[in-house]
Amino acid sequence: MSGTREENLYMAKVAKECERWEDTMEYMKRVVARAAGEAMSAEERNLFSSACKETVTSRRQALRAIKARVKASRALPAEAQSDIQAYHDRVEQELNTICKETIAVISEQLLPTASSDAESQVFYLKMVGDYYRYLAENSDDETYRSNAQQSYSDATSVANANLPVWHPVTLGLALNFSVFCYEVLKDEQGAIKLALDANSRAMEAVDQADEASLQDGQAILERLHQNLQLWKSGAGDFDGTAVEEM
Repeated sequence: MSGTREENLYMAKVAKECERWEDTMEYMKRVVARAAGEAMSAEERNLFSSACKETVTSRRQALRAIKARVKASRALPAEAQSDIQAYHDRVEQELNTICKETIAVISEQLLPTASSDAESQVFYLKMVGDYYRYLAENSDDETYRSNAQQSYSDATSVANANLPVWHPVTLGLALNFSVFCYEVLKDEQGAIKLALDANSRAMEAVDQADEASLQDGQAILERLHQNLQLWKSGAGDFDGTAVEEM
C-alpha cells in the first residue's frame, strides 16, 4: 500500500473520471486504511459508496443476463451448457468477493468511526444491508437474508430517532429496504407498505425540508413511486439494479 490518504483520494477521483470503478474502489479502500480510525468526510464516504456500487452492479446485471442464458441453453450440447454455467459461477464468485470485502471494510473500519454521527451510522448500516442483499439474491443461505434485514432494521431505527424524514439518506434507506422486501423476501405487501409509509411521512414534513434535501429527496421519492406503480400492477419480473438509490 502506498500514498497518503489525500493522494489516494486524488487517485480515486482520477479513476472515477475514467470510469475505472474497480480502481476507484481499491483507492478508496486505501483511503479508509490511511484514515486510521478517523471518520470519513462526506466526500470520501460518498465516493467509497459509489465505487463499490458501480463495481458490484456490473456483476449483478451480468448475472441476470447469464441466468437467462443458462435457461435458454438447455437445448444446447452438454459442453456448451457447462461452459455457460462455469461463466455464471465465475461472475457470481466475483460478486460475492466484492460484497464480502465491502461488508468487512464497513463493519470493521467505518462503522466504529460513526458512533457519534447518526447520518453516517445510517449510511453505513444501509450499505451493509445492501451488500448482504446482493449476496442473498444469488444464494439460498438464510444468513445473508437475515443479516440484510437486521442491518436495514437497525439503520431504520437510527434514522427514525435522529434524522429528518426528508433526509436523502433516510429516503434512500426506505427505497432499498422496500426493494429487499420485494425481491428477496418476496413480501410484496410489506414492500408496498414500507414505500407508502416513507412517502406519506415525507409529504407531511415537506414544509420542513431544506432546499438541498428537498431536491435530492424528490428524486428518491420518484423512484419509490416508480416501484409502487410496478409492484401494484403485478407486472412480473423486477430488476432492482435499475431503480435503487445510488
